[in-house]
Amino acid sequence: MFSTLSTFRKHEFEKHGLCAVEDPQVFNQYGYFKFGIQLMQKLNLLKYVIHVVINSWLHFYKIL
Repeated sequence: MFSTLSTFRKHEFEKHGLCAVEDPQVFNQYGYFKFGIQLMQKLNLLKYVIHVVINSWLHFYKIL
C-alpha cells in the first residue's frame, strides 16, 4: 500500500496526528511518533494486550 516507510509515516501523521500539533510535545511528525512510542512504553500496552489475549483464550477453553 505504501511504497516507503516515509510515505506511511506521512499518511499516518496527516490522518491521525494533525490535531495533536497544538501540543508542544507533538509539534511535527517526529514528535507525534516519538510521543506515541513513549506513551506505549509508559503504559506497557504490549504486556496488557498479551494479558488480555491469554486470559480470553483461557476463558474460551474453560467454556469448551
